[in-house]
Amino acid sequence: GRAVSEAPAGAVIYLEPDFDSLMVGQQFASWAVDFGGVTVATDEYGSYYFVMSDEAVCVTAKAKGAIYNIYISDIDIPVAGESPDYTATVYPEDGYDIILRSDYGWINGVSWWESIDQYSSEKLDPETAVFEEGKTYHVNFCIEALEEYWFPVNEEGAPTVQAFVNGTYASVAMYGDDGSRTVSVSIEFTVPKAYSITVEGGNAYDPRSNPSGAPTGGDGDPIYSAYPGAYIKVVADIPAGYEFSHWEIVEGAFKIDEDSLKNSTFWFGMPESDVVLRAHFTLHEEHEWDENNYCYCGAKGYGVTFSWAPGDQIFGYTVVENGYASEPAEPGR
Repeated sequence: GRAVSEAPAGAVIYLEPDFDSLMVGQQFASWAVDFGGVTVATDEYGSYYFVMSDEAVCVTAKAKGAIYNIYISDIDIPVAGESPDYTATVYPEDGYDIILRSDYGWINGVSWWESIDQYSSEKLDPETAVFEEGKTYHVNFCIEALEEYWFPVNEEGAPTVQAFVNGTYASVAMYGDDGSRTVSVSIEFTVPKAYSITVEGGNAYDPRSNPSGAPTGGDGDPIYSAYPGAYIKVVADIPAGYEFSHWEIVEGAFKIDEDSLKNSTFWFGMPESDVVLRAHFTLHEEHEWDENNYCYCGAKGYGVTFSWAPGDQIFGYTVVENGYASEPAEPGR
């Protein structure tokens, strides 16, 4: 007959597996009805068929034999302050049967460990464990192939099956004493550490993590810490009567061009260190300022230059009279 993708209700549809799609070591096992409410049966010649229903039908050819890929999903990635997740979904290639094995101290086939050093780790207590910033953990999954299925190995006895956890490649090792039917899948996570952000004379924001339309024009509330890699927006809080001059990086190693530091607003990528920024301002006068940031005002020739400091205080200024600079004044005066 011919291949069909649709048929009227009551039609008899015969099924034949696509043997060319099977991988080495795999064999056809049976048919599974994904949806449609039909029953797959065999005729006197051993051919598989079903009677078309009055709704859409999907059937899948199930194979048996070697399993080459394992996919694990729905496991929560560690977050500081949260407890380990012991729920996961595991599935192999289409048509294969594997399960999360729950014996040997595994909870739903899952166990969590804290990495102490390169060679040792400590199992987490599911009742009391809480993830901590900056620490590294790994989660293990005990995967068992059901009867008539197995995980292939190479000449050295190492498994050749590939495993993926939430879409990320994971390591695989043989497990237990049942030949090649049980493996352990493992993947490592490091809980990010947040670093502090201090902005003297302004504020820092992470607009992507704040609600749109917030009072700061969409930037949300100011932030005082961030995880490495976050894209941070810095905005100077320019007081009345003053003009923005430039930013000073007091602490923190991140790449930024000098021109950006001359803008009252700029962006930077959060490094793996604390960051301290300081805004510098100049007094706004309707007079001409020279290259040294001095303003000569009127016949007396008085001028002033100063910088900003925490608490909206002037921490240093110099008075110039008739072209001669006096000693710097006391901070805060």
